Formats: sequence, C-alpha cells, structure tokens
Amino acid sequence: MNKSILGMMLILFAGVEVHAESDPAPCAVVTRAGAALRVIPPKGKIETALLVDQGIACGSIVITQVEPVWIRLQDSTELKLGPSSFLELPDSAAKDLRLYRGSVLVSAPARGADRSYFTPNAELVFQGGVSLLQYLPADRTTVAGCFNRKVTLRNRFHSDAIREISAGEMTRLAVHEGRVEPAHARVMNHSTATEVLVQAGLDAEAREPLVAVVKQVFEDRAKSLVSGIESFGEEAESAGRSIASVPQGAKHVVDPKEAAIVMKLMKDRIYGTETEQARFVPPPIRAGRAPATAPVEDAEKKSQEKKFQTEVKRIEKEIGRMDPDEEGDAE
Repeated sequence: MNKSILGMMLILFAGVEVHAESDPAPCAVVTRAGAALRVIPPKGKIETALLVDQGIACGSIVITQVEPVWIRLQDSTELKLGPSSFLELPDSAAKDLRLYRGSVLVSAPARGADRSYFTPNAELVFQGGVSLLQYLPADRTTVAGCFNRKVTLRNRFHSDAIREISAGEMTRLAVHEGRVEPAHARVMNHSTATEVLVQAGLDAEAREPLVAVVKQVFEDRAKSLVSGIESFGEEAESAGRSIASVPQGAKHVVDPKEAAIVMKLMKDRIYGTETEQARFVPPPIRAGRAPATAPVEDAEKKSQEKKFQTEVKRIEKEIGRMDPDEEGDAE
C-alpha cells in the first residue's frame, strides 16, 4: 500500500513539473485588446479572447483583424499593432521580431544594444525611440518611419544596401522593382504622417504628439531652406554674381523674376502672408485724426500688382502639378 501511495505521489509531482516547464514566463503582456485577435503559441491551442494584462508566450504569432492591439514586451518595449497585422514574437533565444503583414509602431526606451525588426525583405535596426514599420504584401514593400531617434533600414538580401532615417523622415524598399537600396529618406508632412499612423490603428489622441514632431521637423527644414537661399542670394550679389548676370544663352538659366516669385511663395507658405502676419502685430498708435479720404492709388502700381498676382497664380499651378508624395520624387 505504501508503495502504491508513493507511486501516485511521484506521478503527481512529475505532472506538476511538466506543467511548470510548459507554462514559462510570458514574453509580452496585452495592454489593449482588440476584436478578433488571435494568438498562436508555440505549444497549445490558439487563443482568440485575450484580455488586458494577459500574458503571451515567447515565440507566439499575433494576428490582428479589424482592430489594433497593443502589447508590452519584457524590456518595456511597447508594440502597437495595426489592423490586419501578422507579427511573430521572439523566442527565448532571440530578440528579433518579424512582421509579415500590416504595421507596428515601436516605442522603446533608449538602449546601447541594437534591436532588429524584420520584414520579408528588410531589417529595421534601432537603439530605442519611436519608429514605424509597415509591410505591404500585395506590393512586397517595406515602409519605415522615424519620429525621434535615428534608425537604419537595411535590405536583407544585400548587406551594403543601407539607408539611415532621421527624425521626421520615412523611406521604403520594394525589392521586386529591382531596387537594391531603400529609397532616399524624405521628410514626412502632416498628411503622410497622419496617413501611416491611421493605418497603424492610432486614434487622434495617440497620433497628436507624433504628428507634432513631424510638423516641427518639416517647418524647421523649410525655414532652413529659405534662409539658405536668401544667404546664397546675398553672397552672390556681394560677389557680383547676381542672377540677372547669368548669360541668357546658358543652359538651365534661372529667370530672376520667376525665382523671386517662387521665393515669395515659399515665404508665404512657411511664415504666412503679410496680411496673415499682420493679425498678430498690434497696429501702431498714431496721434491726430485719420485722413477723411483714402489716398488715390497709383494706376501704374496697381497694374504692376495685377501682373504680379497673375504670375503668382501661374507659378502656383506649376507647383501644384508636382506631387512630393510620389515615389519618383523621393528617389
């Protein structure tokens, strides 16, 4: 009888030990659950009704459907998966994550070691910060964006094909087009940033701080460009190399009148027109009474202003034909 009891106890202890080995510490925890979420663990049944604070085993595959899902890894990295995404978490022996479809916004604390996120054709390498990674299976294209710290996008099939992405920039890689290197990183604007963040499933409140970063980078670079052009014009004029002195028969001649109009358009777009700026400037206090009648406008001046406005509209139409969001312009 004693032997029988001892045997049963050994079996029970063995069962407890096997259960402990099959249920290790979770690799991630759900911080925001979404409808129709599916988690495929390395062992066991598929889970379809995960709740907030529920653990996900290492090596699991997370599949979202119509709603985004947010999870937090053991190292405090936040992953915000957009709808229709397919992400494989790392196993216990690796730190690399793999995105096979959809998008993920990664928010990680700054760290010294590199962390890699893979898509079928690219590798995103960063050391913390906020970055967006997206893979479009239909186009076999990887899209990567950066919101604060510099990151690197690498072609998985070509070790030298690397592109660095600074804050407020994004790039893409489509191997099927024959491109080896990722496209030149371009500065995101409000529209492109909002578009990719909506695709990632972020609501307006979550998008706001990221779009603010993009706006600031875009504005700073635009102002820097205007300042650089003005400085070049002053240096050229002081050196006696004004635009008007360029021979008219030379190739790629810059029309000084058109250049002045483009410069005015850039200033108006960045700083606002004189009328818009005047709203923020208090009117000067003048002593005495205002004149009873307005001064008569000079007919010649009025004619010149009309011609100038006509030319401005023509240049605006030309600028409107150029779409900075097209892939060809980003190359």
